[in-house]
Amino acid sequence: MFPFSKLEVWLAAKLLQETRLLEIEEAIKKVRESGNNESKSSMGDKYETGKAMSQNEIYMLSQQQENLLKEYRKLLQIKPEKTSQIVEIGSLVQTEKTYCLIAAAIGTLILGEHKISIISEVSPLAKLLLGKKANQQINLEQKETKIIAII
Repeated sequence: MFPFSKLEVWLAAKLLQETRLLEIEEAIKKVRESGNNESKSSMGDKYETGKAMSQNEIYMLSQQQENLLKEYRKLLQIKPEKTSQIVEIGSLVQTEKTYCLIAAAIGTLILGEHKISIISEVSPLAKLLLGKKANQQINLEQKETKIIAII
């Protein structure tokens, strides 16, 4: 019933997180280099202000990096080959409105012409789905929608 496998979705989500992590690492590296260059060419208050701004930006990027790593580790705990008859952490679910993988708070990715939401088990949608079976109804955005399939 699914136009893609759970493994394909999991690999795409993994690649998306790895790309985001590399981008954050590169951004931190650039800010550090910029801060070092600033310190070599500046004196006094301008130097202190630039240094503080660089440290603040590195701190914010490091926080983002920590959050990405946390979600990446959650994703790695999923066994994409495992199937289930009920929705649980690691399930790929198709409803009348959406596809979603309950794994980690990663966001939406696109496979071919399909959007798949990679969501955390604590997200509102996941809370509605967990423990349900195919053909059961859930109330999504004040509208009834049916669970079509689970893998």
